[in-house]
Amino acid sequence: MEIEAALEGYDKHRDIFWLMKAWKTASTVPTTFDGSPPELLDSDGKPRRTVKIGDMIEVPDMDGKTVRATVEEISSWGDDKAMLAVGANGHHWLVEMPLTAGEAQAARRYTDAVFGKDNASRALRYDDPFDLYDWLLETHANMTQEQVDKFFEQNPTAAYYKGLPLKEARVRVAREYTKWTWMRSQQDKAAKAQQDGGANK
Repeated sequence: MEIEAALEGYDKHRDIFWLMKAWKTASTVPTTFDGSPPELLDSDGKPRRTVKIGDMIEVPDMDGKTVRATVEEISSWGDDKAMLAVGANGHHWLVEMPLTAGEAQAARRYTDAVFGKDNASRALRYDDPFDLYDWLLETHANMTQEQVDKFFEQNPTAAYYKGLPLKEARVRVAREYTKWTWMRSQQDKAAKAQQDGGANK
């Protein structure tokens, strides 16, 4: 199914999808004395620092230049990376960040609470565009009219949607990001499968 049509159908039947997802969600309490996941402890038993919401980190901006930006939202994504929403100088964008083996394992076991999220959630499923879409809807829920307008100006393929009411425009931004990220992840997945297939010959 074309991804736009899939997201449209998902929004129409959101309550049913939410109920099915809620049945599958579970969390575990860490077994260490201070509540630190064992996967994030070093060999001396001291907690290793991991990226958290509110941190200032160096990331590539939309032009590929390295800048210092604030982590505004984070969610583990796939087996060994995280999707971050970051902001700097009035601009907001998404970046992927590799996770250490311990961070990835801790996120799988204890949810994204390991990154300092109050509303702990499980990882974004790499094979589920709806997970990504829900996360992006939440991430962009407070976009201002100015931010929405700037998004459409900077992305000519989505300029057709400029002028939508703010609430609908935020949904459109989330959908466009979902489509771009999903298509890129599928291309990466296909390229990796082809590479692995070639290596096995």
